[in-house]
Amino acid sequence: MIELHHVTAGYGDKPVLHDITAAFQSGELTVIIGPNGSGKSTLAALCMGLVRPMEGKVRWNGRDLQSIPVKERAVTAGLLSQEHPVPSLSVRRLVMHGRFSQVPWPRTYADDDKVLADRALERAGIMDLADCSVAELSGGQRQKAYLAMLLNQDPEMMFFDEPSTFLDLPSQKQLERTMRSLAREGYGVIAVVHDLNTALKLADRILVMEKGQIRFGGTPEQLLASAIPQEVFGARIVPVIVEGSTEYIVKEASGHSGHSDRPQGGLSETPDVL
Repeated sequence: MIELHHVTAGYGDKPVLHDITAAFQSGELTVIIGPNGSGKSTLAALCMGLVRPMEGKVRWNGRDLQSIPVKERAVTAGLLSQEHPVPSLSVRRLVMHGRFSQVPWPRTYADDDKVLADRALERAGIMDLADCSVAELSGGQRQKAYLAMLLNQDPEMMFFDEPSTFLDLPSQKQLERTMRSLAREGYGVIAVVHDLNTALKLADRILVMEKGQIRFGGTPEQLLASAIPQEVFGARIVPVIVEGSTEYIVKEASGHSGHSDRPQGGLSETPDVL
């Protein structure tokens, strides 16, 4: 579990998050959403220890995060971001580096590490790319390679920052299924997304950020029943049943035209159904 107690945090001497109190549980898929500049990615970075609190405490399983060694943090939390370096490595070697913090010095991988890497490659759907150079991959393939690296790292809490970047629609859907499966397996899954449709379909729990504060925290059903979509995003959400499953049409709310900070993809003049 990751707990934040009245945390203010930011970059340099400029706070981005203000008096944040929240908890992230294992076995739960939490989606963080909000307008541009609302602090979504900073909140995820704070939870991982990549941003230090100016005030308040961040605790991992009851321990002050600042007291936990970096090597131990790598066993507890991992990140799939939207941008990645392009090393001169094979995909398999990159994925094996997910276990870097767990391999004793000197860094020599055992046969078991190779088996685990292949298992992660298979789950990410890129076993056929295992021997390719990371530099040769497309953006979507590279995102899958880093997903496999995260799976091989096998941390208790997994963070996904705009994870569908560069992915085509079938790959996006596969990633969403993987994230839900990880939560059911007992991992804590925290995803930063920009699209209301995705948040409502994907999450067990949704946090809505606005101006560096948590404006809402609850289930998708509770969000739909609230005034938050209109107040924060200028959106009206209509659930519809398509082939037995619930989809969400996101429409422009009256009186909110021209709002520049809405999540992308959710408020075009033509309703979106995903």
